Amino acid sequence: MIHLPFIKFGHEKANITVLKSPARGADRRKEPRFSTHGLAKVSAPCLPAPHAFIASVLDVSRSGMHLKLREPLEPGTWVQIETNTIVATGEVRHCRKDGEQYSLGVLLDEVADKKHTA
Repeated sequence: MIHLPFIKFGHEKANITVLKSPARGADRRKEPRFSTHGLAKVSAPCLPAPHAFIASVLDVSRSGMHLKLREPLEPGTWVQIETNTIVATGEVRHCRKDGEQYSLGVLLDEVADKKHTA
């Protein structure tokens, strides 16, 4: 288990650990995922009435994020994801009902450090 204390969400540092891939290639991801527990603001400016949601960030990789939201977003929707340290844009690749919430996979297009965008 590797801890990476440099990513922050909200007012706390996120607890981030590398998730081990299942044996025998069951997980076909090209990059390691890092488990985290933090919040992000997710906005979908392309919707007819722009929406913003608070999401839980469950894991991140170099090219994607796994989020939980209370509202569904259609695959193909472009979103902006903002934490207290980064601003990212990407495309919703999947959205699945998960209990009372929705599990979203976002393919990231751009990620910028807020220190460099302010």
